[in-house]
Amino acid sequence: MQALAGRLFRGFVATNSPFLAALCLHYNLEYLLKTLTTDELAKTLAGGDSFIRTKGGEVKGLAVTTDKNPEAPDVIIVGKGPRKISNAKLFLESGLFVPVYIKQAVNSWKYLGSYKADSYLQDMETIEKYRKDRQIENIDGILFLSEEDDVEINVSSRNSPDVEAKKRTEIAAINFVTEFYENSNISVQSDFLLKSATFE
Repeated sequence: MQALAGRLFRGFVATNSPFLAALCLHYNLEYLLKTLTTDELAKTLAGGDSFIRTKGGEVKGLAVTTDKNPEAPDVIIVGKGPRKISNAKLFLESGLFVPVYIKQAVNSWKYLGSYKADSYLQDMETIEKYRKDRQIENIDGILFLSEEDDVEINVSSRNSPDVEAKKRTEIAAINFVTEFYENSNISVQSDFLLKSATFE
């Protein structure tokens, strides 16, 4: 997502196109930037208290803490226990991108993007390499994730847009621009973007 958004942003700067501005306006920045409470997160990810949230046999998302997973969201340490192991394998087998939230503080969870499981390794060498300070006897395996960033965009007429690709692109662009300005200590407000944007 970040890689795609970066390409869009550079294209916007190079061509002075209103395309990126339009993308930023299409979604509510306040919603995307908002951190969720634990209760809100439970509603968003269909409840549950496991770090891999499931409902009806489907993975709905991840809620991860960096004290247990310091390299999250790219590397997730899966502990022992039948539910943890079965959920990790279910996530891998699904091949789906799901939302990932990281705990920022007490009762505060931040959305990081959509990720899918690429592999689940259980060999001792991999576990030893990634376990950090967790006890090796309490770890079943290591789950490796990748972010959804390779979205192919097909430019078509305005009457026949690729809706799903457009949606993913817009979210990526908003996240990138928001992070860019926040890293520059500039507060991003959606109402400001609405007032200042121009369209051709």
